Amino acid sequence: MASSVTSSPGTIPDSGAAAAPAPERHRAGRVSRAVNSRLLWAAPALLFLVVFFVYPLWLLVDTSLREVSLGTAASSGNPFVGLDNYAALGEDRDFLASVPRTVVFLLGTVALQLVVGILLAMALASKLRGLTVPRFVVYFVWLLPPVVSGAIWKFALDGSEQGAVNAALLRLGLVDQPVLFLTTPWLAMVLIALVNAWAGIPFVAIIMTAALKDVPEDHYEAARVDGASPLQRFRHITLPTVMPTIGILSALLVIYSFKAFDFIFVLTQGGPGTSTATVPFLAYLVSFTQFDFGQGSAIGMVAVAFSLVFAMPYIVSTWKERRA
Repeated sequence: MASSVTSSPGTIPDSGAAAAPAPERHRAGRVSRAVNSRLLWAAPALLFLVVFFVYPLWLLVDTSLREVSLGTAASSGNPFVGLDNYAALGEDRDFLASVPRTVVFLLGTVALQLVVGILLAMALASKLRGLTVPRFVVYFVWLLPPVVSGAIWKFALDGSEQGAVNAALLRLGLVDQPVLFLTTPWLAMVLIALVNAWAGIPFVAIIMTAALKDVPEDHYEAARVDGASPLQRFRHITLPTVMPTIGILSALLVIYSFKAFDFIFVLTQGGPGTSTATVPFLAYLVSFTQFDFGQGSAIGMVAVAFSLVFAMPYIVSTWKERRA
């Protein structure tokens, strides 16, 4: 007679209790190994961020709260002054003038880059023949280092008769004497904005050319059959399709233009005086020409705050895309 195994109601046999946790332990082990593997692969990137971003940012914050100059560096230390450097910015004429100048510079540069870049992209994305050379020119301008581009424009805009632009204007009889392009404050700022836009237009054209290829061709065909004009096709078909790309591109252009340093340094070095200095460039001038590192760091922190404000549309759009 076979023996029977009895158990009281509500109890689980010992053999089942010992076997049940095994799959859970294996699953937990796999998850732990996966997490450790991801952390291991991410460690170099995290180390890079700490060394080249977190520490310099902390150093900038700390310096902005101290009186740091050549005199204090040579003495016993850099005294802590709290928010005095920031309070002094409210009475600094150069800083107060640089803020609206920076905003106007950004709006003008970004608007010009977007309008001309989109028009150029539409031409490059068309099926016209003979676009090989224009495409090469666009890529060539984009690949030029900013310092090289700035040097070329500085020679062209030289305020003497040897400058290429002045030589052409004099030869055509449009002016009686050379124009001081880079020493007239308002004119120099306009030209810096134009040169910065000229260098960024190829980037817009390249990105938008790729975006325009995603527009379904059959939509255009249907619009042509319905009698839609080119402007109507652009407004109702092209623009809605590429608008997400334009939004992200606008945020990137604002950030890139705000950080513009090369063209200002090569063309005018912020002069005459500080009349062509944007907020980030003014931080450089105060720190490395006046050697007031505390005040320069405070201006730098204002520039960081500007950057965060301008970067928010890009961050939000990226977050929405990841959620989608």
